Amino acid sequence: AIWISSGHADLPLRGQRTLAWTREGRPEAIDPDAVVEAVRPHACAGTLRCVMLNGCDSLDLGMKLIDAGVPYVICFETLAYDEAALWLCVGFVRAIAQGHGPRGAFEAARAVVRAITTRSSNGRGFVPKFELASPDDAGERGRLPPAAGEAAGRIAAGLPCLLMRPHLSSEMPAPDPHLIAQPAKVREIVDALAAGGAGITSTRCSAGVHGMGGAGKT
Repeated sequence: AIWISSGHADLPLRGQRTLAWTREGRPEAIDPDAVVEAVRPHACAGTLRCVMLNGCDSLDLGMKLIDAGVPYVICFETLAYDEAALWLCVGFVRAIAQGHGPRGAFEAARAVVRAITTRSSNGRGFVPKFELASPDDAGERGRLPPAAGEAAGRIAAGLPCLLMRPHLSSEMPAPDPHLIAQPAKVREIVDALAAGGAGITSTRCSAGVHGMGGAGKT
């Protein structure tokens, strides 16, 4: 299954940014921890393969969902221009319907946004309307500096990103027969990597193991 949330994703709640659903015509911030716990069982069961958070500043929540076991999360690192976010969602859904996986569908969706055009200032043709760029880099009306041959700059659509949960390689070599097993040390390392132990500041993307020879790094 794929879950798509398209709307506000940057409402403040306890120092975090989160989704907003509408109750009686008013936006209501949803506890991000509640979102994660609602998603976790489906991710762990392997029935949820992708979440799309199609809203502004949804990266932090996206990282939490990756940590909860979701294989792929699409989100925005920045503010998102509404029309561009709509086309991103349309492009993603179309690509999924055509049989693409989340990675291919994400690239197809980005291409759709870049392909949207608007009439040129002289009225004689069409030019790209959006650029996948941060609105922080834009000027008046969210427009970037004009490119060569353009009278007006493109609209900064925002920066969508694809997060992927790391997978262990299935092509690891067989253990060296001369390796001296140290199960207690290995267990200590595994527990530290899994729980963010001493010296490990994050378990989100990667972690390094270092030490003297024979410590059990391999």
